Amino acid sequence: MIQLKPHISAIFMTESSSGVLRKPLNMSSVFEKLCDSSKSKMEFRLRLLGAFLLLLSWLTKPYYFIIDLLPHKYCTRIKDEILKMSITELASKIRKGELKSSRVVKAYIARIREVNPLLNAVTDERFEEAVKEAEAVDRLIESKSKPVELIEKETPILGVPITVKESCQVKDMSFAVGSIPRVGMKGLRDGAAVKEARDSGAIVLCVTNTPELCLSWEAHNIVTGVTRNPYSYYRTSGGSSGGEGALVGSAGSPGGISSDIGGSIRVPALFNGVFGHKPTPGYIPMEGHYPREPSFDNFLSIGPLVRYAEDLPLMMRALSTKDSLEKLRLEVPVDFKKMNVFYQENAGYSLVAISVEEDIVQSIRRANKHLEKKGCKVSKTDIPLLADSIEIGASVLLEIEGVPDLLATSKTKSKDQQSLFGEIVKSHFNMSEFSYAGLMFTLLFSNKFFIPRKERLRYQVLASKLKTQFQEMLGENGVFLYPTYPCSAVHHNESFNKLSGVMYPLIFNALGMPSTHVAMGLGRNNLPVGFQVVAAPNQDRLCFAVARELAKQFGGWVPPPSCD
Repeated sequence: MIQLKPHISAIFMTESSSGVLRKPLNMSSVFEKLCDSSKSKMEFRLRLLGAFLLLLSWLTKPYYFIIDLLPHKYCTRIKDEILKMSITELASKIRKGELKSSRVVKAYIARIREVNPLLNAVTDERFEEAVKEAEAVDRLIESKSKPVELIEKETPILGVPITVKESCQVKDMSFAVGSIPRVGMKGLRDGAAVKEARDSGAIVLCVTNTPELCLSWEAHNIVTGVTRNPYSYYRTSGGSSGGEGALVGSAGSPGGISSDIGGSIRVPALFNGVFGHKPTPGYIPMEGHYPREPSFDNFLSIGPLVRYAEDLPLMMRALSTKDSLEKLRLEVPVDFKKMNVFYQENAGYSLVAISVEEDIVQSIRRANKHLEKKGCKVSKTDIPLLADSIEIGASVLLEIEGVPDLLATSKTKSKDQQSLFGEIVKSHFNMSEFSYAGLMFTLLFSNKFFIPRKERLRYQVLASKLKTQFQEMLGENGVFLYPTYPCSAVHHNESFNKLSGVMYPLIFNALGMPSTHVAMGLGRNNLPVGFQVVAAPNQDRLCFAVARELAKQFGGWVPPPSCD
């Protein structure tokens, strides 16, 4: 068993000298420990907030139970077989002249028009331009002016339609990112990642919904509204890449470009039953993303969100720079018989943590059994410091400069003329120009997540130590299987009540490690389940290899229920 001993034990657990967790403290001991330790004072406030939100989650269960009893609305059935093809298959058929790009693009435009009235995933479209670009591809292929091998090398996804998260700038497309002060703003040019995709032959169909300035785990804002989940109308598609997740999960897109600063690719991938990859920072260029400052680049990553695992390396290739591809070594085969698989089913014991759903735990166990049969060495880990993921992740996040201050973005009032608490109250009555989720994030961020500077510095040191420990454990042939989020898609407006759940994806943003969400079918509630596969920095190809193998064995994406 691997044991990575932390600097301190988690607030709500005790630890033996060997680093193995013992039984939890009783309630009187917990509060005695918290009150007597000045070091824990501010972390206690953060945990107290978590406890309050958890209580709120329990109190609202009857309401959401009733919501689930309401008549369900579903997308139409997927009728066109083209919509069931992977990006890899589409690209191959297009460059070989077996399938016209215009036929594929028109099929996806038709599908978007079918599903978007229900999902509300699209914020702006360029359908006419996309058809013209596809027809130009068809003419190129028909001319036979380039050999197929050269087309594959230079433009690996030639003629394939993709979609783009609105925060990733696309020329002449909406760039409001769910913010009222930015309404009407259009992309002046393609962002760097979008340009790489277009240079690789991709055809952009539309841009998709996000929360206000990406400051939430639900794609819901007061400019373009709420995006629905294709598996349940009353559940969120997640955030901040929720529009992308819903569109890909409903077969309205074969895949697209998203971004992840705290689970923003992986959580929507889980909620919508697809695959999403947060790359090692630095391989996919960030220019053109909003919000973004240079200090974001070790924490924020642009990456692919796709329906089929086989498309992950292809999309990574399409989005990365040439220099990056040489370092990633995506073409190097992975030998499962030499792979070490480590896993942990939860972050550890805490009174305020959300329990990991049994279906998610079982998906990890099923994966372990299969990988063991493939020759991998599988080991369960016990890493108590993961219970402090919120503090560690938040402390690293707080070092980012340039996170938007919502009140300062107003075009009608100066920041001094506004009250954060007043705007929070007004948001409940639709009287604020800012979203409730964005304002609550601003409240937490402006209060440094209730962690004092001295403690933040300590947690940043722990983050560095934890990253080193993970690198030593995983090396160049190891992966770590871990929940992406503790539960399947939550109801609309429920994610803030389950804020502690973001500790699962957030920690790997803080550590700068690549992570892929692996879709593992549907759980007992008919919602998608799965988990994340994490590797050491620069070992993204290991994540892809495991995702492809598990998709082959367990099926991966499952079409959402249909109304016909």
